[in-house]
Amino acid sequence: MHSTATAAAAILAQNTIEVTDQGTHTFGAHTLRFGAGIRWEQDNDNLNGGTRPDFDFAGLWNLANDAPFFESQTVNAANGLQADTAAHFRSQTYYGFVQHDWKVTPTFTLNTGFRYEIQTPWLAKDAASFLPVPGTGPGGPVVGVALRPFKNLYNTDYGHYGPKVGFAWNPNYFDNKVVIRGGFAVAYNHLDLSLFENGSLGRHYARLVDQSYLAPNTYTANGVTTKTPAGTDFFAQTDSSQAYNSLNVRVLKQLRHGLQFDGTYTWSKAMDYADGSANQTNPANNRSEWGPSDFDVRHRFVGTVLYTTPQVHTGHHLINALVSGYQATSIVTLHTGFHWTPVVNNSFNAIPNAATVNPIRPIAYAPGADASSIRSSCSNSAFESGSNFPNRGTAGTQGGINYYSTAQPSTTVPYIPVVGRNSLTGPCYRDVDFSLAKQVSFEGLATRRTFGSRQTCTTPSTFCNSNRFPTKALGRTFRIGTSASRPGRILDA
Repeated sequence: MHSTATAAAAILAQNTIEVTDQGTHTFGAHTLRFGAGIRWEQDNDNLNGGTRPDFDFAGLWNLANDAPFFESQTVNAANGLQADTAAHFRSQTYYGFVQHDWKVTPTFTLNTGFRYEIQTPWLAKDAASFLPVPGTGPGGPVVGVALRPFKNLYNTDYGHYGPKVGFAWNPNYFDNKVVIRGGFAVAYNHLDLSLFENGSLGRHYARLVDQSYLAPNTYTANGVTTKTPAGTDFFAQTDSSQAYNSLNVRVLKQLRHGLQFDGTYTWSKAMDYADGSANQTNPANNRSEWGPSDFDVRHRFVGTVLYTTPQVHTGHHLINALVSGYQATSIVTLHTGFHWTPVVNNSFNAIPNAATVNPIRPIAYAPGADASSIRSSCSNSAFESGSNFPNRGTAGTQGGINYYSTAQPSTTVPYIPVVGRNSLTGPCYRDVDFSLAKQVSFEGLATRRTFGSRQTCTTPSTFCNSNRFPTKALGRTFRIGTSASRPGRILDA
């Protein structure tokens, strides 16, 4: 039993005030746009839910005996009374831009532009915020870490230069019904994380890294051992990248003879280092975490069909109303599965006296197995029956150990996993929604009344999300991680 007290109460108060001025000048085939502005942002949220006591019980018997295994409450450390949880943060953004649109030919337009902006860091208006500062002494950054008061949460970055270029080409082929567009742009947000659109690369994304994995947790000098005062020491490191590319194809048939169709297919590929997660299996080597994003969906199709029955004219109003005005609609959604990472319940230390990383990816395949021996299937039943991992052993109950080695990494050889992050794909998703509607209109006394009735039927497939895979998938030797902290990963039992 667990009480989510911090989500039970909160006062959210956020304000944004912006003043901007823009101008446009057109001359010949050119259009020049320019402008500047200032944006003030206020965050006055009061997350006071933590002031309510939080008691966790293992079961009803512990609750009846008033024996919680965990208690917490947000209090004022100086006097033990209710803490002032109101946050009063302020930030400003100053920006200016210029954009030039040039219609080079009747069928080709070139767009260029440039934007510069300064985003001030979030400033604590009232009391300073206490932030961890790595140690600089002989014990290292983790042993000497300490909390220090800061008014600004980070430093101002004056390098926010944003060039932009794009084009639109409407060739004479296909009766000028095809438009080819392309472009490139650089943009920023408050945490200096590059935003990205289709076909772009974002750099300097933040990942949460527990520094206790990367530096010694103890330091011994003159026979005295000093330990880090922090149990976990998370820092945001902007050393990650994300890349997203996609191709969108849309087919649209306008309403004709009562039939309309709209279908969109998207091929996309999203790659990153960690999705900002603190649960990397090799945090000391960020490059080894490069792989498909947790939300990457390689193929996606959404189609809608609308059919309206024609109006029947028999000369009898009641018959016309009964056989006319029907509308059938269907929406079909299909996409490939989410990715997941196989891990084993082993551990390693990136450096001596550092915290132990666990679980980790396997360091080798099992004898006689390789990547090609693991089948790929879009069917959910394959994950329920384990047919993606057909080698179940002589008893038919084994699974993971026939494909991945459970050997512990050597302390003298660098840890190099044999499989990549998010290297496997889960079951696909399909959903069919069908609805039938009927409208009846009555006219009289200079008024018109319309009544409608709709019946909807949805038939989704049995779909497993990326953090919920059936336990039977790899047999009893392996269990599947369903913890919210480590989603969608195989764990050695």
